[in-house]
Amino acid sequence: MGPLDPRLLRRAGGARFALSVDIALGLLSTVSLLTQAVLFAGIVAGAFDGTTLAAQARALALLAAVVAVRSLLAGAFEATGRRAAARVMSELRMALVERRLRNDPLAAVRSRVDALVSWGWDYFSGNRAPAIIDVPDAARIGWGDDGDGDVKDSSEGADPGEPRA
Repeated sequence: MGPLDPRLLRRAGGARFALSVDIALGLLSTVSLLTQAVLFAGIVAGAFDGTTLAAQARALALLAAVVAVRSLLAGAFEATGRRAAARVMSELRMALVERRLRNDPLAAVRSRVDALVSWGWDYFSGNRAPAIIDVPDAARIGWGDDGDGDVKDSSEGADPGEPRA
């Protein structure tokens, strides 16, 4: 095998467009970074020369616009990468399912049953079963029942100056 597996290169078709978009976004981001550096250097040099803030207003506005453009480009770069990754993962999963069904048609049924059993075991063996069992106890506590069967009003026999328990 070479540096890249040929099977992966065949599967990379869904990512080719995204890769070209990412390259274009990277080039635009590079240009905007250089523009930002030049603008920032001009603003700093003007500040050392004693240029007023009003005279630097145009350069500051341009710098703010370039920063906004850079952040938009970075967001687009991330979104494109995520979409391409999701597309390739979806293609790989579909190929795996097709291959598995071709080799063993009942594999999907068995895997769904296994997943359902696993989910049920995880659900009822976790903290959910005690939460279901404790609902009557929580209701008794809420109604002021201390377990002896005698429901008491929380204000009965209490001194008005005493805090309620």
